[in-house]
Amino acid sequence: MKANKIIEMSQEKSRQKVKLAMEEIQRMRNEGERITVSGLCKRTGLSNSFFYRNEKIKEEVHKAVDIQNQSYKMNIDEAELLDGYKEKLLAMRIEIIKLKAENQKLESELDTLRRQQKGVSDVK
Repeated sequence: MKANKIIEMSQEKSRQKVKLAMEEIQRMRNEGERITVSGLCKRTGLSNSFFYRNEKIKEEVHKAVDIQNQSYKMNIDEAELLDGYKEKLLAMRIEIIKLKAENQKLESELDTLRRQQKGVSDVK
């Protein structure tokens, strides 16, 4: 009877550790905090061997780290894309300035030609 009680208590303690670890992984994920085994050890007080030996927790840690790595890569890709857009936008703004200057020059030439044409038609 005592052996069963000890096993039952050990299993309950293990379930509590798993629950604690899972909650901390989720909290770190929600807060955007980098998930590492050493960080989890510090926050939960559990040993690093617990995170490597418990298959469920080990899998959950790997999954959370993979998700974070994908998210970080996406952020880097988005930043590079934004930099590309900024460069294109700057080039377009420069082109707009050049086109406005050319437009003013052409409008001035057109005004000059209209005045000349009016002068010629007045002479006739």
